[in-house]
Amino acid sequence: MIRLCGDVRLTVNALELLDQASSPLWWGPMPFTFDNATFYQIVYKKYDEVRSRPVVLFWIWAKLAAAEASQYRYEVHIEHPDLNNIHSNNHHYTGVVQSLETSASDVMKNNMRSLVYFSQSYLRRTHFSHNLAATPDIKYTVKIMRPSLYDNSF
Repeated sequence: MIRLCGDVRLTVNALELLDQASSPLWWGPMPFTFDNATFYQIVYKKYDEVRSRPVVLFWIWAKLAAAEASQYRYEVHIEHPDLNNIHSNNHHYTGVVQSLETSASDVMKNNMRSLVYFSQSYLRRTHFSHNLAATPDIKYTVKIMRPSLYDNSF
């Protein structure tokens, strides 16, 4: 059984994140605490050579040993400003929390599949949809989860 440890609502500047410039952008770290552990939200925009397009990574690091951090999962729920939009059912994706023992370059090289990321074009479509005067912030919720003490089926 998976247990929700908590959730936190965050915002990131949409104009900077969705800018067409191909230069990387880091946002964070934004610390928060659940389950007696400190977690750090990082947002990173980069050009993905494999996919040939800009992507926006949402990852969580924790001040935990690698084995313990990998027991935690996280979800990123992007809020959509246009509630009548077909995409407003709040799609979300799940990632694995990374330990601060692991460097950013190692995460990018070896653990990219375990991070939550969205294409920049997806975020642009869902955030601005047909409203060019949309709010300059992308609002999202991060949920932290881990298996209960009685379940090892993660």
